Amino acid sequence: MIPPHSLVVIWLFAIITGGTARPAFARDVSAEVAIVTDYRFRGLSLSDHMPVIQGGIGVEQDEWQAQLWGSTRADGAAEGREIDLYLGRAGSVGALVYEAGARAYFVRGAPAYLEVTAQFGRELGPVQIAAELSYAPAQARLGDNLYGAATLSVAPFTGLTLSGRAGIEDSATYGPKGDWELRAAFEAEPLLLSAAIVQARSPLLTLQERAPAGVFALQLGF
Repeated sequence: MIPPHSLVVIWLFAIITGGTARPAFARDVSAEVAIVTDYRFRGLSLSDHMPVIQGGIGVEQDEWQAQLWGSTRADGAAEGREIDLYLGRAGSVGALVYEAGARAYFVRGAPAYLEVTAQFGRELGPVQIAAELSYAPAQARLGDNLYGAATLSVAPFTGLTLSGRAGIEDSATYGPKGDWELRAAFEAEPLLLSAAIVQARSPLLTLQERAPAGVFALQLGF
């Protein structure tokens, strides 16, 4: 039986190289590279509060999306790098937009694991509302993990986006955990500059891990 995370690799290769029956102009390819002052994932620092370099390449064809993304990191035994592979499908039902997919995480010094995720959103005037639900079943010596989050964002003028996000997680590692983020991002293509305040909350976290932190990022898109 093929491991679940290997299926994502196969699907990613297929969507990039396949589809010969479809016109070439239906495929959209994008890439990005960024310098980030602290790699935060659901409120927690995965770079020991140090700067990282991140980048990725994405492919969209019709409603399908595939992405290869990577980051440097320093998190206990997981030193060096992280590679994520994602495959998903997006669509809409009336005013509601959605995306569902699977993401495989490959982290040096840690077991690879697979997570399925779904996102839903809609616009209410100038405000955009989004909800996320992600689940990783028990695998690779890791317990199961359930994460949900809600995001509100508004663009007061062209190029500027202000957003707030709150998440809650039932984790085999940290137990019940919450996180929040307030973020401002300004885009002047091909550059994106962002600043955020992030915090994670759990009784199992240290004082340093629970402390709010500022995160700044400069991203270049292609």
